Amino acid sequence: MPAKLKIEIWKKYWKLTITRDWWKSRHHKTLVECNCDCWNIWTFLLSQLINWMTKSCWCYQREMAKDWSYLHWFTWTRIHNIWKWIIKRCSNWTSKVSKYYYDKWISFDSSRLKFTNFYEDMLDWYWENLTIDRIDVNWNYTKENCRRITIQEQLRNRSNTITIEWMSVKEYSIMKWIPEWRIYKMIKSQS
Repeated sequence: MPAKLKIEIWKKYWKLTITRDWWKSRHHKTLVECNCDCWNIWTFLLSQLINWMTKSCWCYQREMAKDWSYLHWFTWTRIHNIWKWIIKRCSNWTSKVSKYYYDKWISFDSSRLKFTNFYEDMLDWYWENLTIDRIDVNWNYTKENCRRITIQEQLRNRSNTITIEWMSVKEYSIMKWIPEWRIYKMIKSQS
């Protein structure tokens, strides 16, 4: 004969708290009445609670579905790809660019591991034609250290950019009507 289960009233399982003693259903299953963190009252099978198969009334599933639908809606958009690449650059030590990010201890705000948090931070100043750039190239991806700029401005902010009279080689070649390869050739001959 199986041992009788001892149920503790007000014991919490994930988001559910047992509020009423168990009883048998007509199918001889043990049921308990639970109060969820969202204040809904539901009846669940005791075996599902003990084995952590039930975590909440459907509120947790709705929260997760909201996050997933939010994420799915933005998958393959430009801002989602930017978020993905920031995380990949900063956390992947096997990447080709790890010497510029991972090895320099460049990281990102831990709250931005979720795309929804990243999107809410960037939404007010994100534009499709601009890129996210770090103001200080040796500092982390934080909201204070990020700005929106064009590709040309971002290329100027690289740590290996060659400047001539405070302009990048590309800008200098456009301004002086000299091909870039010729400028690089002159620089190489002088060094």
